[in-house]
Amino acid sequence: MKVDHFHRLGETLVSRDFHSEPGGKGFNQAVAVSRLGGKAHFLSAVGDDGYGIACERYLCDQGVIPHLKVKSGHKTAYAVILTDKQGENRVTVFPGASSELKTPDLDDFEDVIADSSILLLQLEVPIPVVKQAIRLANRHRVPVILNPAPAKPLDREVLDGVTILTPNESEALSICALTTHERLSRLIESLQVLNKTIIVTRGKNGAVIIEKNKITTIPGLDVDCLDSTGAGDVFNGALAVSWASGRTLVEAARFANAAAALSVTKEHVMDALPTRAEVEEFIRKMGGEA
Repeated sequence: MKVDHFHRLGETLVSRDFHSEPGGKGFNQAVAVSRLGGKAHFLSAVGDDGYGIACERYLCDQGVIPHLKVKSGHKTAYAVILTDKQGENRVTVFPGASSELKTPDLDDFEDVIADSSILLLQLEVPIPVVKQAIRLANRHRVPVILNPAPAKPLDREVLDGVTILTPNESEALSICALTTHERLSRLIESLQVLNKTIIVTRGKNGAVIIEKNKITTIPGLDVDCLDSTGAGDVFNGALAVSWASGRTLVEAARFANAAAALSVTKEHVMDALPTRAEVEEFIRKMGGEA
């Protein structure tokens, strides 16, 4: 829903527009991978309702191979998104059937994970399921990118099994138990202690790659933002596709940054997920190389 501004306490707002589409962080990332030329499998759970059927159909139409566990008696996940005049958003999620995905459900998916170039995870499913997916990927030496969203506490088992962590600034602060008033330099210092490769996405300010002995800044790109919803998902999908193709991490992050920047120039999420050709053309126009 489009609003002029976000709610103040007790305030009722009238929306300027309403749009409905399938989605979710993992869903968006899978479609982004497919649009960018990658082969995407999507593992999750849906309810025994019309939304679940619609999601599966849409994934197939987008070239994504769905592996969905149907949870009888549960509703498919649903989200309400408010977008203001500046294109910034606020998201509230009902996890529904996604929260009913169980560790044994992954037994049917092990071959899919084993045959993958990269396992891209989010935290929309229960942490035990995330841990089991990481174990399976580690068993088959498949690199793991974890987008820790929505933010949840992460223990050492999760961190140790992940190859790359991709929080936004808010999620990174949560991981480090810092306040929103902390400076970026303090956040980077705290993340370095984790001894992991971490890419902090910073919206219009680009991204920062944090490695053990190296910090690389990916500058933001100057675009007119219409809707930032899903930009982080585009970044993660593009990062996975580009890194899997053999590019260095910095090259992949630059490509992902460009893809995310391009996506915010369009409204909604599905309509804004770019193709590889569109991203490469955008990079050329911005004076860079794809």
